[in-house]
Amino acid sequence: MLQESMEQKQREMVKRHEEDIKTLTVSFGKTEKAKDLMIKKLEEALKTQERMAARRLDSEFFDMRADLAKRTRQNIKLTEQIRDLQEDLDDLREHLGNVKSKRDVQEKELKERKQKFINNAQRVIKSQQDHNDVLVAELLRIADGDIDATDSQVVRQERRKWSPSGRLFSAERFLGEF
Repeated sequence: MLQESMEQKQREMVKRHEEDIKTLTVSFGKTEKAKDLMIKKLEEALKTQERMAARRLDSEFFDMRADLAKRTRQNIKLTEQIRDLQEDLDDLREHLGNVKSKRDVQEKELKERKQKFINNAQRVIKSQQDHNDVLVAELLRIADGDIDATDSQVVRQERRKWSPSGRLFSAERFLGEF
């Protein structure tokens, strides 16, 4: 019995050992399969990450292209606005030049009219002064008794000048309008 019990113990030990080996082999196989499966999952995860990174890069690239296109459109609009403003500025400068030249022409015409008025006024004043000098000389001759007042040509002209049939304020008509 002892021997049988030993044999039985040995058989049990061998059985256990075989089971352990089977378990280890199965576990090892499972571990290998698990490792292979894990490697495949990691490879898939890596590929997924690479695809996501590529998509992110593509998205960033497209965002940058869209931003660049938007800025380009804005730059084109700003360039057009600058051109329009430059044209408006040129038009304003031209208009200002025209206004300035018109103003210069008007000032020149005004100066000419003033000078014409001054010349006419001086001519009228001179003719009045000459007439007054002649009248004074004639009146002195009448006062001295050299001639009679009815015979004086100047006195007759003065009477006609102030009569209703004569022209009143004839000197003012020579002045012109200012």
